[in-house]
Amino acid sequence: TGGWDIRAGVNITTPIDDIKTVIRATNSLDISEFEAIGGYTNLGVGLREVKGTDQTWHNNRFTAADDDYLAGNTYILKVIADGYGASPEKVFTAIQRDPTLVVIGGSLLNDTEGQEGQPIDRVFNEIDYDDPSMPAVEIEIREPQTGEVIKLTVIGVLDRIHDTGPNRMGLLGSKSAFDAIFPFELPKLSYEFRLNDPEKAQSIAQEIERSFLQNGVETDVLAIQIEDSFAVSRGFLRLFTGFMALGLVVGIAALGVISTRAVVERRQQIGVLRAIGYRRGMIQLSFLFEASFVALLGTIVGTVGGLVLGYNAVQDIRAEEGIEALKFSIPWLQMSIILGLTYFFSLLATYIPARQASRIYPAEALRYE
Repeated sequence: TGGWDIRAGVNITTPIDDIKTVIRATNSLDISEFEAIGGYTNLGVGLREVKGTDQTWHNNRFTAADDDYLAGNTYILKVIADGYGASPEKVFTAIQRDPTLVVIGGSLLNDTEGQEGQPIDRVFNEIDYDDPSMPAVEIEIREPQTGEVIKLTVIGVLDRIHDTGPNRMGLLGSKSAFDAIFPFELPKLSYEFRLNDPEKAQSIAQEIERSFLQNGVETDVLAIQIEDSFAVSRGFLRLFTGFMALGLVVGIAALGVISTRAVVERRQQIGVLRAIGYRRGMIQLSFLFEASFVALLGTIVGTVGGLVLGYNAVQDIRAEEGIEALKFSIPWLQMSIILGLTYFFSLLATYIPARQASRIYPAEALRYE
């Protein structure tokens, strides 16, 4: 999200020039609730690299942002051009000072294909996503309505984590670059807010809509929007979790069946043990220890195998997609609950056969020996 909590879209016919001043004048909103407020406008533009072999115009999206947005975001930069510092803060400070500087989304460095599977040349040939550094790259931007062409310089590449969910990023630069080619100042049609208390995002978003009803403002809580965008993939994960649970149930039932068969098949052995002095509790414990060993061994093998496969999957996705922020983490609490319940029900499934075995009398067991 770039550090933002709420996104607000404004009607194009009723833009808001200075939203901070309006918030201060509004009784229902408190400016102290906001840590940062930034505005921008998304434009469809044509894009090409000045020194590239492919001089065709590629359609893309340009996020023309004000200085507050450039200063307030927390976007991660994967690659920074030589001479522009070592941190995203210095890069965005440079863009505020020089509107001809921009950064691009990491997805612009992906290899793409057309609708029929034919390869499409990348716009940028001098930059690779995995490069430790990059030269500043000159590009041309064509505004389709006016036909004006402006030259800009790419000085950074955003991490591809910002290209997931609803926040896909094309180019990000200063709004001042386009104010110079339009006969009027480019209105800000979107605002993003970072709150001091993100837990209040839902209520504050609703209050923003009520306060700016005449401007046609519609808000989205970014955390909820991202959660909704991953709802389908989460549903598939829950489906796999259901299959895992079914496998555990079948395994526990199988362990109970094996214990029951063991009582029947080892009836004479149980009788001999009882005849030489084994008490009922000792017979019962022997069956429970046997089942416990099988359950623990299966749990350890399954857990270690699952963690190794999960770690390898995360590393492969991280390497292929280039998402440095993707980390492998273990849900210890959830996993402990699942494993604990599995072990408990495994012993419970064995308890009844073990109890039956402990009640076998030696004379009855050895009657047909």
